[in-house]
Amino acid sequence: MSRVACVQFAARRRESPDEFAARVGELVAHAAGLGADMVVFPAYTGLAYLAAACPGANLFLGPGFGAAVARVFASSQDGSPQTDFLRLFSGLAARHHVYIAPGTIPMPTAGGVRNVAHLLSPEGDLIGTQAQTHLSRDERASGFLRGDDLKVFRTSLGLVGFAICEDAWYPEVMRILALQGAEIVLAPVAVPAPYSEWHQVRGMWQDVQQNQVFGVEACLVGLAGGVEFEGRSTIYATCEMTEGDTGVLTRARRTDAEDVIVADLSFAAIRGTRERFGIFNHFNEDLYRQWFPHIYREYVAAQETASPGMPAHPPVGEVSPAARAALDLAQKLRRRDAARRGDAR
Repeated sequence: MSRVACVQFAARRRESPDEFAARVGELVAHAAGLGADMVVFPAYTGLAYLAAACPGANLFLGPGFGAAVARVFASSQDGSPQTDFLRLFSGLAARHHVYIAPGTIPMPTAGGVRNVAHLLSPEGDLIGTQAQTHLSRDERASGFLRGDDLKVFRTSLGLVGFAICEDAWYPEVMRILALQGAEIVLAPVAVPAPYSEWHQVRGMWQDVQQNQVFGVEACLVGLAGGVEFEGRSTIYATCEMTEGDTGVLTRARRTDAEDVIVADLSFAAIRGTRERFGIFNHFNEDLYRQWFPHIYREYVAAQETASPGMPAHPPVGEVSPAARAALDLAQKLRRRDAARRGDAR
């Protein structure tokens, strides 16, 4: 049994770096005091840090945001803002001996900026990073660029992946992470106000049910980058594991206030769910082989050419190396689950 904490962090106007550090320190200490093994912050926690550290930088989401972030990083004289941000959280991770996912921080890259999450060990070491892979219209207008890979990270709690902001509303992201063996998916998100429960449900809630993993959705609230954010941080499990079959282990009390929530993750229970309802044992590989991945390419081509019809797909059996690797991994996972049930063939 592992316990995770989800911080519903409130971005504030006119906060000094020391005030920011003191506040996140109190939130991590509170989560650790509740017995958390892992503490998860929302998207744009790093943006709130940059705004505190560089109050005159005009870090407003929208046109020009990417250039503003690049200027902040270029003008830093004592190491990069990313280094300072991670130093703060790695010290807290080591002090309280917890894993910390300190939300995301915008980082300049060639041609724009990427929204990047980090995972820190209980010793304060960097385990890995993940860039957001899908973007909203507003994020594209702000100069954000997509990441091009999805990774899982090994921890003592289990394999961990990220679904950052818009990624939580693309089912392909969760399925790719699940096929790589992810058991916990962290979703640092920041959704502009007003809050919509139905918008939230069609994201992480359904992703968790369709992939039989734990989900930890940390929501930003307050004003960041000139935008007001609302959300209701939630820790998810499969419906079968939750009271009333809600799929919710716990959630924040309000959508517009700072909060810390915790829940225990029972890996024995989720393995039992997978054994009883083995959705990964019933893939239709022949169907997938017929349509993936070329159906995505054809859709994009049709959009770009404004074609009224979809192009003809390649002959059945023509499979890309990536698709073949995914199918081979799916078969491996199915054999593994069968072996755990004692009926491997």
